Amino acid sequence: MILFAIILFLIVKRVRYLNFSLFLVLVFIGWTFSLKIKTVKQKSFSIPNVNGISVIQFVDGNRAYLITSAGSDKEKLKVTRALDGYWNQLRVRDIQWVAVDGMEGGIEEDALYIRDNYFQFYELKGILYKLISPPEEKYENPLRTNVLVFSGAKGLAISQFSDSYLPDNVVVDSSVPWYFSDQIAFDCALINHDCFQVSREGAYEVTFE
Repeated sequence: MILFAIILFLIVKRVRYLNFSLFLVLVFIGWTFSLKIKTVKQKSFSIPNVNGISVIQFVDGNRAYLITSAGSDKEKLKVTRALDGYWNQLRVRDIQWVAVDGMEGGIEEDALYIRDNYFQFYELKGILYKLISPPEEKYENPLRTNVLVFSGAKGLAISQFSDSYLPDNVVVDSSVPWYFSDQIAFDCALINHDCFQVSREGAYEVTFE
């Protein structure tokens, strides 16, 4: 449209076409600038639904950090295909992959802090627990977190974690088989605690202003 208006101006030498093209240029620049500002400011935490694979995603500007159980190239390709449309929508260009087992080494970068099974992203605090065994730690006062994420293939009762963690939200990711996911949801219902099942309800997401 801008190029068409400039060509008209060159052909007919009408100032109004030049003014129109300049107006379109300003609109385009403003639109591009607003998109860039929106991209820089965007911050979100999400647990996508990728069948059989644990994925936790932190989006900060145009960068995404992925904590995932995907180890093989085939599994990483599966995650990429599942999230590619989401990344394009948010204009995410820099993807940082972090293996679940790599959380033990710790990450401290910008607003993201990870150590062992604990993570903090801006004001959100959470625990990622693989369903293998209940936590060995016993706190005098349970550790309060915003979210407790269950991940893995084995089932555990939520009561096994109540002495250690006091989460605002319980989320079961899509790496947990439906049978165990339903079991955790049932246990949560017994204690009047909400449980979000990613494999049944889709992606879990929290955005920050």
